[in-house]
Amino acid sequence: MPGHTMRLLDFPGLMDDLEEYIRAGLSGRQRRELGFGQDGDSHTIGCGGELLTMNGGAMTQLVLGIPGGWDASLSASRDDLREIVHGLFPLPSKAPGLNSR
Repeated sequence: MPGHTMRLLDFPGLMDDLEEYIRAGLSGRQRRELGFGQDGDSHTIGCGGELLTMNGGAMTQLVLGIPGGWDASLSASRDDLREIVHGLFPLPSKAPGLNSR
């Protein structure tokens, strides 16, 4: 979001909180194999032994959206993981500062 600073502080915690949304569009095998991790500034999305690893800034841009579109160079190499990442992110959200009531 231009003009705003955003950062994922607890990436696995966020994904746990959004479990129903995350898992709704996945197959049974994908649901079993999908995992999210964080070690310091290294954030990971894993599925079936394949890992997509990014630093916190890049993962924040992937999850919350990059102004002007998602950078295809961040794609994972395995088809299942690429499909999951493209289907889940960016997360739907409202613009900051809007009254949602």
